Amino acid sequence: MDIPKQARKKIALRKRVRQFRKKPRFLREPKAKPLAKELAQSDLSPAEISKLIGRPYGYFHEALRQHGIKKPRHSPRHITWADEALCVIVDAFQASQEFFRYKVEDRGNIRDLKNTLLEKISVIQQKAGERGKITWDAVRLAAGRLGADDLKRIGREKAPLPLVWTNLKKSEKEKAPSPPLPPVRAWPEPPELIMDAEQFAKPGFPVGFMSRIDWRSDGFREAEVFRGAEIFCAKGCRFFVINAGLVHKQWVKGFVGEYTAGIPKAKRAGAFNAALEEIARGLAFAIPRVRHPTEKGKFIRWYITPSFTHDGPYGDIIAEKLKALRTDDIDIHYPKKGPLIVKEINKNIGIVNSRRSRMPTEYHSNAAERDIKDFETLNANYIYDIYSVGGHASFVHNPRGGERRVPYFTIPAAHRLQGDRVAENQEGVVVLRWSADGSTYSVCGFPLRDRSRDERMYIAGIKEGAKKIHQKIVDVVKQKGAVTAGVLEDALGVPREAIEREIQFLVEPKRSTRKTWPGLYYDPSSRTYDFHSDWIQETLRYPKLSKDWKENRMLVFGCLHAGYCTSDYEYFVRRYPEIILARDVDTLVGVGDFIAGLHHDFLCTGEVFGGLNNDKQETFAAELTATVMMTVFRERFKAAVEAVKPQNSAGVSACIERSLLNFVYTIGNHDEWQKRDGSTPLETFRGKLIGILAGNIQKILVDMHLPAAEGADIVRSRVTLVPQHRPHFELSSGLTMGLHHPFMARAKTSSLRAQEMLKFLYECQVVCVANFHTSIMTEGWERVLGQRAVVQVGTMAIGTSFEMSKMKRVDFGPLFLRVRAQNKRIIMTETEAFPDPILCDPIAEGTDPEQLKTRLGLLRAR
Repeated sequence: MDIPKQARKKIALRKRVRQFRKKPRFLREPKAKPLAKELAQSDLSPAEISKLIGRPYGYFHEALRQHGIKKPRHSPRHITWADEALCVIVDAFQASQEFFRYKVEDRGNIRDLKNTLLEKISVIQQKAGERGKITWDAVRLAAGRLGADDLKRIGREKAPLPLVWTNLKKSEKEKAPSPPLPPVRAWPEPPELIMDAEQFAKPGFPVGFMSRIDWRSDGFREAEVFRGAEIFCAKGCRFFVINAGLVHKQWVKGFVGEYTAGIPKAKRAGAFNAALEEIARGLAFAIPRVRHPTEKGKFIRWYITPSFTHDGPYGDIIAEKLKALRTDDIDIHYPKKGPLIVKEINKNIGIVNSRRSRMPTEYHSNAAERDIKDFETLNANYIYDIYSVGGHASFVHNPRGGERRVPYFTIPAAHRLQGDRVAENQEGVVVLRWSADGSTYSVCGFPLRDRSRDERMYIAGIKEGAKKIHQKIVDVVKQKGAVTAGVLEDALGVPREAIEREIQFLVEPKRSTRKTWPGLYYDPSSRTYDFHSDWIQETLRYPKLSKDWKENRMLVFGCLHAGYCTSDYEYFVRRYPEIILARDVDTLVGVGDFIAGLHHDFLCTGEVFGGLNNDKQETFAAELTATVMMTVFRERFKAAVEAVKPQNSAGVSACIERSLLNFVYTIGNHDEWQKRDGSTPLETFRGKLIGILAGNIQKILVDMHLPAAEGADIVRSRVTLVPQHRPHFELSSGLTMGLHHPFMARAKTSSLRAQEMLKFLYECQVVCVANFHTSIMTEGWERVLGQRAVVQVGTMAIGTSFEMSKMKRVDFGPLFLRVRAQNKRIIMTETEAFPDPILCDPIAEGTDPEQLKTRLGLLRAR
């Protein structure tokens, strides 16, 4: 049987491709250029080419670009067009040139026009006996390929410019009139905010950070940008930073394409420039101005750092045009030129964002730390004090310690997340605050995802003249989103005919100009009613928070390891009271491993000093903890007595309750080792701790000649063991705190254990975890509990022989955590680390415990 010539060519082509396919980059090699050209000139469809080369069709296009070969324009070979169908196509495009270029404002009309045209052509093709699926792409290709002879044959006049543009000669293109540019929108002046002068004058140097505005994306919310700027003003920030995501690159690409469609190459540069200027004008309105509180006529500076990954190839150009529009308060910061400097204290902030697209990951620290590695390679000539990582829509604070020489934090997104990536979970802004002397810093996060979740509820108005039925309809749309008439019928118990009649009063062709009412629109393709989305994007504002929040200030520590030769006991009894008093801490949280324990031959290997057994180690830990709590109690109790001057036992009890720290703790794996020997973990610790506290409080009352009070009962109520089977504790703010000390090792991914702990203690809004000897804080959001924070603390040991032998460094010191809550939902978190130990060398194995306790000034247990 003879094989047709065309089929023989295809068979030979397939054989050649199979020979080359063995190499991973076969089509991109110089030797493969003739093969790539032959594939491009063949009549194979994109699907056939993709299947033949065993790669996506995009790979084939990249290979053609590399070889300088023109990309093929695949025609729908399976469709033979009837003349009557071509007449319908020409008539449709002549009737609506704007339709061809996608310039119709109402997208619903575009869909209707497409569907009507496709149905009409399909009927004609079936009558003519032609087979093949009629798609919109096929219609567009057929229209674009119509030449003068085809138009003459079907008895139609010359098609409009976009239809035959590719068939015109160069001279005709130059003579042809260019389509007019879209009208320029009249943007108003940007809103102005007032800086809190009192906060601005306070000691310290706060800086506000924002990321991923993603202007004009589906998730863009001017309300989030505005609310973030209000937070910066309330905190007295010295300057503001937008790190990555100024615009949405896909929208910009589409907007520029539409703006320059049908314009000759000679004039396209002007249209391109006009499109980017229009985007810059919109951004200039979306970013508020903030007047300087002390320097008249000046504004607080915004520093913008575009990212190629998020802003696209035009991000830098748009940022420069934005700066030209607002030279008095906007600057561009390019990370490769050096750090962003806090001049008063000479601190260098590294502005880090993605320089390349990466595979998505579930863990927040992965992408950030990869970007930091790229950044450090690029900026090896500069020294940085902290890194600010933007673009990942997460919130992580990884402090300086044994594992990290330079700390970093990531910035949440300032737009409503659309679920594009698995790790994008956080909406909000961050405030980095340096102390007045620059010795310490804290990272403050302000989540906004609860606000964007409830944004429909902030639509307070309704169309003038509305009735009760209209208000009920609007309430359902607020709660359920886009709804059909059937859903409204079920929700309201009103007949569909009445709903369809009454809802027409609320439907408006364009968004409302009012600031409290957007208007409804009807989508014919889904038959749903909803608010105008562009009104929600640009006009809606989130209300300010009322100041009826509650705060919890906690100092969280773990792995004290009383008895270790490498634990820094002096730091514990000297620095802890200073930190607690300076930051007004109300709760001391101990997350397990209060003792070193005796397993793994600790006494024989010399890791435990003075021959301390389990009971003596627990007593030592109790004395350390009691000394810290009593040092704080004395200062606060003295101030409380001077302020209240109690005259009876009730007044004294009130002063004790006001002055005594809450101590919340759980059991660790080192504590639990003694279970194997028949002992109850931390039983001695608890008894000794309560006894020391109660006895010393009673002694203070006697020394100050105050009425007797039941101090022991108050102490017992303030010392709480969180059980391992139900590791939950309710804070005074109403938030649920979880404590857990998992019996497992750390992971290479910094935030892995912390994020797994959020999943494990899914009932808790604040989670404290230890045992890994590394420090990190990260946050997550979920619909029921809202914002959730997990704090993973390091150790009070400067190192252990086990970890050194495994090439593991430890993070030292506690973490300060401040949580602000409203209606039992977190509205603000602040974390601060203290990673500098006092102890330099291990304590000698033969050290006398009693002499060490005397030198430290510990309170003794009886």
